[in-house]
Amino acid sequence: MDNFEEFSRIKTGHKAIDKRFMKTMNLLANEPTARCLETMENASAGEFGDATPVFLGDRESDLYEYFEKAVRNDRRFIARRIHNRKLKDTENIKTFLGGIDPAGLYRKESLRDSADTVPLRADCGHSLKIPRDSHTGREAREAKLEVKYGTVLIPRPQNAAKDIADALQLQLISAVEIDAPEGIEAISWQLISNLNVDSYETARTYINWYSKR
Repeated sequence: MDNFEEFSRIKTGHKAIDKRFMKTMNLLANEPTARCLETMENASAGEFGDATPVFLGDRESDLYEYFEKAVRNDRRFIARRIHNRKLKDTENIKTFLGGIDPAGLYRKESLRDSADTVPLRADCGHSLKIPRDSHTGREAREAKLEVKYGTVLIPRPQNAAKDIADALQLQLISAVEIDAPEGIEAISWQLISNLNVDSYETARTYINWYSKR
């Protein structure tokens, strides 16, 4: 591992306060953006030969300034969406996803006594091993996810600096759990990336990467 930095997600247990905190944090985007990009810069592609480092970010990375600077500095990222962003070609992200068909089902079957996985036949689908989440108390399990992906054009938000790109063409991947166990909150991940996503197999790969963050 070339570089690691931990970002704490503060939770008070009070939904209104937590929501205001997240809004304030995103309005003050320059500091977390700079920290995320510093981590990217420290992971220099030249130190990995032909490999390309990819920065995996959780919801705190859903910042337009971060996307723009990463694209401008030729850094690769996958970030989880928290904002239902407006799009150039349609109303917003949720509307876009609601208008496209699923690319397939993603599951991944665990090998016994191993953290590795082995795919089933393509016509059987694949299951994804969801790791334990200490923030939410979610236990590890295997999940079947409906996968969608597509290219979106995200306009610059009104409160962003005017000297950055007025729109960014990025990739959107959606992974929504179906048939979740009773009493368990279903997985619903929407990922934004500047990596090329041109197939269901590629989308599955990036979902797998994000699940191991």
